[in-house]
Amino acid sequence: MSSVPDSYKSYYQDPATWRALTVFASYRLFLATVLFLVFYLRLPPEFLGEADPRLYSFVSLAYFLSAFVLLILTLRHWREVQTQIRLQAVIDIIALIVIIHASGGLHTGLGSLMLVVVVAGGALMPGRLAAFIAALATLAVLLEVSYSQIAGDGVTKYSQAGILGATFFVTAWLAQWLSKNYKHHRCLRKSEPEM
Repeated sequence: MSSVPDSYKSYYQDPATWRALTVFASYRLFLATVLFLVFYLRLPPEFLGEADPRLYSFVSLAYFLSAFVLLILTLRHWREVQTQIRLQAVIDIIALIVIIHASGGLHTGLGSLMLVVVVAGGALMPGRLAAFIAALATLAVLLEVSYSQIAGDGVTKYSQAGILGATFFVTAWLAQWLSKNYKHHRCLRKSEPEM
């Protein structure tokens, strides 16, 4: 028995959704490659992995390898597309928040990388699932800031984390709204009679 409601079954079987997920998986591989190579080749910006080089080294390599595997699984249409979207979004959020932490925190500006994950979640997931991705990203950012505060870096960044979290929700909603409008107009064009 499938856990997907009937209204979403056609959405999840849509080849356009698989194509969009393939584009996102390709972007992830590109990003993971850049984050990995910049650190290992010691290219600018120098702050990558500055706070904890060993952790950054491990996570950037793991993220690169997982991005490669996820692209292959996406190209092969492994399991249902909803499973792929959820899995990929959670891996992105975990990997990116650890990379942010190992690089010194939110002041590095790396938090904006998570916006792409939230936008993809908003565009590819229907309804509450998009809000779940935004909430998960926000929670990850707040946990990183809390851990940094407890560890005693001396700088309170809760306002920055709050603004970033609010941005996650707004972008998720906007991406979902644009995605729905695009799909609606595409359906209307298909249903128009040919002359």
